[in-house]
Amino acid sequence: MEQQCALNDIQYHIDELERVIREFDEERQAMIEGLSHRHIIPPVAELLDLLDISQSHLLASSALFSNGLYSYEDATVMAVGFVSFVDDTSPANISEVELHERLNQLKAELELQMLLMEDFLAYRDLMDPHIRNFPTLWPITTQVSSEFGWRRNPMGGRGGEFHSGIDLRAPRGTSIRAAGGGTVSFVGWQGGYGNTVIINHGNGITTLYAHNTANLVTVGQRVERGDVIATVGTTGRTTGPHVHFEVRINDTAVNPRPYMMEHWSN
Repeated sequence: MEQQCALNDIQYHIDELERVIREFDEERQAMIEGLSHRHIIPPVAELLDLLDISQSHLLASSALFSNGLYSYEDATVMAVGFVSFVDDTSPANISEVELHERLNQLKAELELQMLLMEDFLAYRDLMDPHIRNFPTLWPITTQVSSEFGWRRNPMGGRGGEFHSGIDLRAPRGTSIRAAGGGTVSFVGWQGGYGNTVIINHGNGITTLYAHNTANLVTVGQRVERGDVIATVGTTGRTTGPHVHFEVRINDTAVNPRPYMMEHWSN
């Protein structure tokens, strides 16, 4: 009876370790997956590649692999999730020695998972400034009234015109938020754009917010993602209250849609 109680106690610790290990790995994989769509940010793409190499190196150098008991494929390390060292088909009459061996292996795997998480968080810290600055936020959560690209002249003229941004319709006075962190590089009147704010996000990326009733920032000011920078208006060449939103790469307007990944939430 005492021996069975001892075996049950070891099995309990094994079950707990399996649960903790699985949670560690699932959390790490979920965070990696959450970063995958940030590949459009050049510095983040480079850091993700380095993270992949670093995580693979940690796995390869682990005693769990180097002793030949386990193996893995480099190509699947970042993609498949939980790397299981546990044989769920173990017989019910497994010996105490075998249970202790299994327990020690799980302890080693937990240490490895903690190292992998620590490694991930270190790279995530390097990515965070680029992620915070990159313009992925909708300036307003509302209806798109005009997409990027060629369109009919909204002022009623003949022929079409190229629309260099996206129009987001909203009532006059609605708060306009910075799509990402950066430094305000322009505030003022800019021809048909009317009252305009431009933010420099670094890496050659700027965003423009136009037709504003009021601009609420100044040139040189540092803003963070979600900061209110202006209010919706009808200044400049416009047929109704909206914000004209542009993303520019090295001063060339590109379609903002791929960058508009998130909506503001308090």
